[in-house]
Amino acid sequence: MSLLTSQSRALLLPGQEGAETAPPAGTAAQSAAPTEAPPAVPLPASAAELAAALAASASQRLADANAADGGMARLLAAVGTAQLLQASSLAAAAGAPAPAVADPAAPQLSGACQGVPASPSSAAGPSAGTPAATLPAALAAAVASERETVYGYQVALTRLGGTAAGPASAQLARHETLAAGAEALSRMHCVAVPPREAGYTSTPAFLAAPAAGLGALEASALAVYGDLVALSEGQTRQWAVAGLVGAARSAARWGTDAGALPGLTADQDAFPELPAPALAPAP
Repeated sequence: MSLLTSQSRALLLPGQEGAETAPPAGTAAQSAAPTEAPPAVPLPASAAELAAALAASASQRLADANAADGGMARLLAAVGTAQLLQASSLAAAAGAPAPAVADPAAPQLSGACQGVPASPSSAAGPSAGTPAATLPAALAAAVASERETVYGYQVALTRLGGTAAGPASAQLARHETLAAGAEALSRMHCVAVPPREAGYTSTPAFLAAPAAGLGALEASALAVYGDLVALSEGQTRQWAVAGLVGAARSAARWGTDAGALPGLTADQDAFPELPAPALAPAP
């Protein structure tokens, strides 16, 4: 199954799957009459045009995610993130310039706790996130994930050499900023910031292949950011969407596949089937 097919199936609403149903009896004569065919949508003429179209679609999906509800926000963010990565990889494979669509930027966080704890509301639906997840739990998970990732980069930098050291150093600084942002958001939502861990264990596999280990760390954050997208709103969601895109980008940079729908944990086999294509009328 292609990535685009998975994304299209995920975006179908329940009841849209399957072949077209028969028209009501009263409209049989009308349906038998010839109708004007809808105008054809021109296909991209090159890989560069397709990459640009994918990037534009991704930008729209991510913008929609900031205004949608709960699980739908997470779904749109996952599709948009995947399309951004696809657009970049397609352009690179074709030797074309990267699409001129910027990744979403994290907002400048502002605000303070007003003395009211964050609501423990859950996002409903299979694509919304972890069952019974709450905003405080999602913020705590984001803090913990970023702190562990910072440690992972610190360890990896002692073993990475050559051209990998520069990007790893830049990513370390990025994750230090993300960890501080997750802590700031927790305080803004009147959520206690988790205490720092005494330390983390680096597995032999991570020490032997730190680049792959960093990719796995980045990929493990996708579901964390997906939960936060579904359970938040406003600047918190904007921050989470930017974090989701950044984690997927970084995972891919280290050679780890972020999947067809980064940050979405729903069973893709349960998505509705695409409708069968309509057959052209006989001449």
